[in-house]
Amino acid sequence: MDVSIVIPTKNGGSVLDKVLSAIENQKTIFSYEVICVDSGSSDNTIEIINSHRCKLFCIEPEDFGHGKTRNFGAFKGIGEFIVFLTQDAIPATEDWLQNFISAMKSNDEIVGGFGRHIPYDGCNILDDRDIRLMFEGFGTENTIYYMDDPERYKI
Repeated sequence: MDVSIVIPTKNGGSVLDKVLSAIENQKTIFSYEVICVDSGSSDNTIEIINSHRCKLFCIEPEDFGHGKTRNFGAFKGIGEFIVFLTQDAIPATEDWLQNFISAMKSNDEIVGGFGRHIPYDGCNILDDRDIRLMFEGFGTENTIYYMDDPERYKI
């Protein structure tokens, strides 16, 4: 297995369904699994997860922690790479996973990566501005930053 995609969930509803559908529609050469860790949904989240090709693990709401829950999901996966998504992060394109993992494989020194976020149409104008400005600062091409780059990390 190349990739384990880990998604913590709780009351994800229709947006989660769009996320899972977008993942299933990826055009990629990489094999992947989707692991959802639900922490007490009371809506139709469990049914949505079960209607997709996902592995579902349920935890008690009081056991949820942003890092702890993601680590739990990662531990359940068998992929060489672990990709973390949130339940409302819809992959923007059909080649999102292919591009992301290809970039990760492009250099053996890469140990982590992240993709830019695109605001939803119609979101709050200030959130839209802030999200766009933040990610524009990283450039439009894949960029590798090295921990020993004295210019980037000068104090």
